[in-house]
Amino acid sequence: MRELIKQGGIKKRLHDLLFSLAAILAALIFIALIFAFALPFFEAIIKPLFAKTNSTDLPSAFYIAKTILFTFSQSVCSVALAILIAMPGAFFLANRNFAGKKILASFSAVPLCIPALITALGYISVFGMSGIYNKILMGIFKLNEPPLTFIYSFWGIVICQGFYNFPLIMVTVARLWQKLGTDEEDSARLLGAGNVKIFFTVTLWKIMSALISSCIPVFLFCFFSFMIVELFGTTGGTTLESAIYHCARSSLNFKNAAILSLVETLSAFLILVFYSLMENKSEKIQGLNFLSEQKQKKALQRREIFPFSFYSLIVILFFVLPYFLIMFSSFTMSKDGSYVFTFKNWIFLFKSKNFISSIKNTFLTGTGTSFLCTAAAVFYSLFLSSISVSDRMKMFLKIIPVLPMAVSSVVMGIGMAGL
Repeated sequence: MRELIKQGGIKKRLHDLLFSLAAILAALIFIALIFAFALPFFEAIIKPLFAKTNSTDLPSAFYIAKTILFTFSQSVCSVALAILIAMPGAFFLANRNFAGKKILASFSAVPLCIPALITALGYISVFGMSGIYNKILMGIFKLNEPPLTFIYSFWGIVICQGFYNFPLIMVTVARLWQKLGTDEEDSARLLGAGNVKIFFTVTLWKIMSALISSCIPVFLFCFFSFMIVELFGTTGGTTLESAIYHCARSSLNFKNAAILSLVETLSAFLILVFYSLMENKSEKIQGLNFLSEQKQKKALQRREIFPFSFYSLIVILFFVLPYFLIMFSSFTMSKDGSYVFTFKNWIFLFKSKNFISSIKNTFLTGTGTSFLCTAAAVFYSLFLSSISVSDRMKMFLKIIPVLPMAVSSVVMGIGMAGL
């Protein structure tokens, strides 16, 4: 018995030692990541602000205001479109059983796995001047000019970004929605309320936390949009991200880039603060019956078949088809005015000198980044759970880990290049 107790004590001390070493390592990683973030930030924004320059070269207040307005306008419209497309899908995923349900839910991986550049190229293949839709319409109606030209405009940016990001909102909302009980909805229905009124007065408030938490990352993606704006933007319409890039890359005016970067970062920070406030408020509102037993999903009702079919058609035309054409193009090649099936594109890719090294570098970079971020996140989570502070202070501490979301990749790239 004494031997067993002794062995148990040794194991406990060894466990405590390993835990302490892991905590110290995580703390060091957390501190290192803070410096890795702070130094490029200082180099890109703080340092150039104090550099001497001619005042006539500084951006005018009108230009800054115009750029901010365009940035917020396309971001808000993109998120609004994403919500409009996501909510019907979230309803069907959470409340109905239908064929293809797992496929619809799997679309949430697309914004996380497919770069914005690929999405933009897919939209050009579908809606571009020589896209498949224009070719079909020109052939049917014998037109000399392509009828669809919206892609190279403000609304082209909005449509591309809205459909690109809607699965994130759809799946996040659906996961919460399917866990909610229906007691309040049933009571409201017995009192004579219609489905629309029930949704806006009861259900919407119960899923508000999921809606907000999914919309903010989407808004920030659109706010920091670069590639899609560069491809689809019109003359005179540019986002802060694009303006920063052109100031630093084209004109080498780093002070102007720093001023625009500061405006962009402060704007994004205010969005994150607003997000934290709204999330805390929605968490208090959401759950009249949050822990109710999960409801049984029904099959599609007869009156829902047409709306569901129309919704599926919209998703196919604006979301599925652009990616399908990208994949289809990789297996085809133009020959004598027609397309032939071939593996030459893939063979050329596999034989290229940089293919293996690119795969290796991508894997190592992703794995290393994931490890560092996870270690730092675990340390900070343990730190937050172990301290006792006021709710206001805790909300402030929760904002700290998401501060990097307020700084764009272009700004960090400029800062790292200057180090």
